[in-house]
Amino acid sequence: MKESLKGILRGLGVACALSAQAWGATCATTWIYRGGPAETGSMDESSRTWPEAPEFRTNWDDKGNGMVPPYIRLSGQFGVTKDWTGSMNFGSLPKAIAGGSLQFQAWATNSVNLTYWVAGPSGISTKLHKAIPAGVATTVTASISDLGITGGFVMDRLWLQLDQVPASQYNHTFFDNIQLTCAGSVESPVVPPVDPEDPPLVIGDTSDPLPDLVANYPLVPLDPKSPVRLVADVAMSTGYASSRHAIDSTEALLSPLSNTGIVLWKNQSEALLASRGAPPADPASSVKLWRENLYTLAQGALRDSLFANPRDLFRQAHNQAQQSEFRVIPILVADIDYEVTNCRSGVTCTELSLTETRFVQLTLPVTEIPAIKFALVYDPYFITTNRSGTPGTIQLMLGSRSWTLNPGDNVVLEFPSAESQRLIFRYIQGNKAFVNQIMVEVAQ
Repeated sequence: MKESLKGILRGLGVACALSAQAWGATCATTWIYRGGPAETGSMDESSRTWPEAPEFRTNWDDKGNGMVPPYIRLSGQFGVTKDWTGSMNFGSLPKAIAGGSLQFQAWATNSVNLTYWVAGPSGISTKLHKAIPAGVATTVTASISDLGITGGFVMDRLWLQLDQVPASQYNHTFFDNIQLTCAGSVESPVVPPVDPEDPPLVIGDTSDPLPDLVANYPLVPLDPKSPVRLVADVAMSTGYASSRHAIDSTEALLSPLSNTGIVLWKNQSEALLASRGAPPADPASSVKLWRENLYTLAQGALRDSLFANPRDLFRQAHNQAQQSEFRVIPILVADIDYEVTNCRSGVTCTELSLTETRFVQLTLPVTEIPAIKFALVYDPYFITTNRSGTPGTIQLMLGSRSWTLNPGDNVVLEFPSAESQRLIFRYIQGNKAFVNQIMVEVAQ
């Protein structure tokens, strides 16, 4: 193609783009955030003074007034009174504000004063204020005149600030249904047409096998409460029991008092729950802690096979991940009801009573992942539990992003770099939520 003709085509492309801009953007209601599965968001870390990074798809029940999960959660506390501020970025931005208003909903555990404004390449809007009463889904609305902007203002950030939050007050604030009632598109840069005489250069095989590996993952339907698994290795067994209570003089008293068949001394339970919530020191301790805690619960079992053998389940999960060269990894879930005695180990009790308690902890069957891009699978096969009913949902957090998984779901993740990385798991069932975190080493 001659250079003169190429220039004409490029000129026509520019002219068409300028013509579209001259006609103006189309006014339409645009959702910035409403908890959709493909929606993305983050809070700019350079701007964040909120105590904790946001969770972008959290479920803390229906808040009323149309504010239903998932929604954004911002939480935490400080030891001093201060403003909590942060700049929110969403995958749906930037947007040109053509008129209308900005609207969203907010809900807080304590009464708070909210300051909010929008920002873009041309500057920031007027800062507006709204009192958010405790426990009420409040709709916040601001017209473009309230914001001190005119049509055509390009919004690429939403700033959210709680004013002068009292010292040591732990606060949860939720945001949802963020929209512009009149918004238009932001023109993208004009890309010159591709010359068919100059095809793009492709070097090597750039296809990623990960989608096929995820699609071929073998989900096996079963009841997670069953202690029985498909055992390919004859060395594995589903039966296990503790000898601790067998030599304990209180065994005869424990059995008739226990509904779960698993009993721990008070100091054992305290250590178990404390270790589950503690941040891991390194990737190896994430795996070690899960195995040690499940061993403690198995040691407290009064009879065999009350839940799937965690030792064997861990080994099978590792073997399953190995089939994909650790690109597709099942999540290990422990959800165990047990009871705690009212006295400590080695102390004679005049009266023995039990209190029912629940232990939930998640981990991965590996300490090292060979690629920054990989997939996690919420496979019910790898749940060890003595509880009936549908397993809970898993909320997975990496940095400022979060994903929600139901049993059978999978998610593709990409770490920002090859080094030790931290993942946070939140296991949600009904109105209960259990949080723990792990570390993994990314090899490349």
